Amino acid sequence: MVDRIAAARAESRTAEAFQDGMGTADRPSVHVSGFPALTQPAEGSLNRVDVTAHDIPANGTARPLPVTRLTVGMDGPKTSGDADEAHARSVQATACLSYADVSNALGVEVSQGDESGRINATAGLPLVGDVTVSAAVSAASGNRIAFRDVRAEQGELLPP
Repeated sequence: MVDRIAAARAESRTAEAFQDGMGTADRPSVHVSGFPALTQPAEGSLNRVDVTAHDIPANGTARPLPVTRLTVGMDGPKTSGDADEAHARSVQATACLSYADVSNALGVEVSQGDESGRINATAGLPLVGDVTVSAAVSAASGNRIAFRDVRAEQGELLPP
């Protein structure tokens, strides 16, 4: 019972810090794993923390697109001397962006592609009219999105 109270306190503090740092309207869901949870915060580290947050707003050039859903799994997060920082042995994260937000950022209509991992983008081009291209989407360094294997799906692209 006391161990679960300690885990709930660590979850609440983590959720509050995440919400403050990311500027979300709602607190994220946080789950602290590992036993005993009672001694983990006193040692300054936790076994595992999983965070799921929704509707993270854009924030200038550091975060130019709002994030619809973010899931983060951290193994061995440990607080540093600075209460605003923590480090983990490993982190795995998945961010979901809405098609509407990506469309607004790119200035073209973006939608789900016909194949897994691909998107379609439609734009009106001078001289040729509407053109739809398909591209494979992946994460790139520097928290960026990469578009690869671009193919014309409808209309004709002008040669470079």
